[in-house]
Amino acid sequence: MNKQANFDNVGYGLITLVAMGSLEGWPDIMYSAIDGRSEEDGPQKDANFWIALYFVSFILIGSFFFLNLFIGAICFNFDQAHKNKKTTMYSFLTEKQRK
Repeated sequence: MNKQANFDNVGYGLITLVAMGSLEGWPDIMYSAIDGRSEEDGPQKDANFWIALYFVSFILIGSFFFLNLFIGAICFNFDQAHKNKKTTMYSFLTEKQRK
């Protein structure tokens, strides 16, 4: 049985990429991928070292760049809402929540 984080099919691969994007346990996933070989062969220590470039680039681009863009967009929109002076403390509530 493979470890919980793997790239055996598309579903597991996407779940693994989401887990890596959260920066939790990504070195363990990277070391497992580096040790991986072809389908018929078992793992061998440092068999595919160049896959580390994929993981490092995914962490740098995926996590930091896109996370900063997302947070920047939220901060920008929140700042624009307060600059318009149309917002009050209850501006982000629905009608039902205001009542």
